[in-house]
Amino acid sequence: MNFTLTVAEDLDCSGLPVCEETICTYDEGFISGLLSEYTGREFDVKEVDCWCSGDRVCRFDVKQAGKD
Repeated sequence: MNFTLTVAEDLDCSGLPVCEETICTYDEGFISGLLSEYTGREFDVKEVDCWCSGDRVCRFDVKQAGKD
């Protein structure tokens, strides 16, 4: 249950200027909660690429909590 989720148009930051930091912490929690609600399992979500750090997509590593 580990995968990478790529979001091309993120409502939080798509179109914002480059600021050298990731800003999608809301999305990390939203994705985690959505997956947990539908699967009954807990997930850890961490943004690894962000539109605002110059990547032009937002990419999240998703891992089932407690699993490596």
